[in-house]
Amino acid sequence: MKIMNKRGISLIEILVTLAIAGIVFAAVYEIYLSVQKQGLAQDEIAEMHQNIRIPLDQIIKELRMSGYNTGDAEIYGSTPATSITLDNANTNTITIQGDFDDNTFSEVVQYDIQNDANGIPVLKRCHKEGANPFNCEDFASNITSLKFDFYNENNTAQLVSTVSTSSSVRRVAVTITGRTKQHPADSPLGQLWTPNGYKEETLASGVVIRNFGEVNNDSTPPACPTNIAVSASGNCGELQITWSWSGTDADLEGFLISYTAANGLDTGTLTVSDPNA
Repeated sequence: MKIMNKRGISLIEILVTLAIAGIVFAAVYEIYLSVQKQGLAQDEIAEMHQNIRIPLDQIIKELRMSGYNTGDAEIYGSTPATSITLDNANTNTITIQGDFDDNTFSEVVQYDIQNDANGIPVLKRCHKEGANPFNCEDFASNITSLKFDFYNENNTAQLVSTVSTSSSVRRVAVTITGRTKQHPADSPLGQLWTPNGYKEETLASGVVIRNFGEVNNDSTPPACPTNIAVSASGNCGELQITWSWSGTDADLEGFLISYTAANGLDTGTLTVSDPNA
C-alpha cells in the first residue's frame, strides 16, 4: 500500500498571507478615506462659493439701482445721510438707497456683518420701503468680510478725507470673503483644513453707478449753431459744411450732422467731436 505524502499550509505562510492582505486593505482604506475627504471638501467649497455669490450678486444689483427715482443719489456708510462718509474702519457696513423695484417708493437696504449666538459671522440684510420700519434677516452665514472701494469719474479711489458727496462716486468695487463651516480638529475636514478647521475664499465684482451725479447736471440745451452754409468748395469738389458757434458749454461733446442730397436718395450722418471745428 502506497502512502501519499500530502503537505498542508504552514503557520508561517498563513501569517505572511495575512500580513500582505492587511497591507493591501490598509492602502485601499487610506485611498477610500482620501477620496471621501476630497469629496466632502469639494461639496463644502461649492456651497461656500454659492453662499458668497448670492449676496455679491444682490449687492451689485442694488448698487446699480442706487439713487434711482429717489430725488437724490445716496450711498453712505453706517449713518444714513445725503452726503456719504466712507469709514475705512467699518467697511463691513453699507447703506444703499434707491427705487429697486420701480414702484415709485424709495427703498433703503443696509448690509452688516454680525456674529450670531454661536460666534458664526452672519451677513444681515435690513430693508425698508418708504416710511416703513426696517425688516432685517440673516442673508448669508459664514461671511467674514464685506469690503467696498469707491472710485470717481477719473477712476481714482475715493478716500475718507476726499469724499464729501455721493455724486462723486462713479464706480464701486465689492469684495466678499466667506468660509466653509468650521470642523473639529480631529474630523476629516478639520485635519484637511488646519489649523482653523475651515477653508476661506474671496470673490469680487464691480459696478458702475449709473444714477449718481445726475441731480445737478446742466439740463439747459447748448446754443444752436448759426450761419450754417453748404457748398461744394471742398477739396476736389467735396461737400463742405460751415457754421458759427459761440457757445461756452464745457460739457458739449460735439455735433451730429444729418444731411440729405437734393435727389432725396443719398442721406447720412456725420459726427463732429469738436464744436469749434
